[in-house]
Amino acid sequence: PDDERLTAFASRRLAGARSVCARAGLRPPLTQQVALDVPAAVAALEVWIRGRGRVSAVCGYNDEVAIAVLRAMRERGLRAPDDLAVVGVDNLPVGALYSPSLTTIATGMAQVGEQLADSVAHVVHGDPPPEGPGPDLISLVRRESA
Repeated sequence: PDDERLTAFASRRLAGARSVCARAGLRPPLTQQVALDVPAAVAALEVWIRGRGRVSAVCGYNDEVAIAVLRAMRERGLRAPDDLAVVGVDNLPVGALYSPSLTTIATGMAQVGEQLADSVAHVVHGDPPPEGPGPDLISLVRRESA
């Protein structure tokens, strides 16, 4: 994203993606800043579709960025997922309303909040902390864009 307030979060997500790619023997992901306006999103898209390496999929920092990419694709006459698969993060309701509907990653932030509150309550009462959230905390919500 181009919002500087998100830099700390975006850099951690990117570090995680790079780590997974390295463990899988893949090249690191290509990155491009995408602003939430059509001309800037089109400019970012142009880098991916005109660059040296073929980009087959984009995962936006969040659903808003992914929707900006989908809009840029529409401006250039491209279709998701045929020309480029697009995935967002956060599972915002608007992603299901967009056309094509946005494939997204649900992050389970409500469960994380509950876990934190439970942990604080246990500590206050002198109890051992509860178990952490399970592996289903993060899930892929498959829709039309990927």
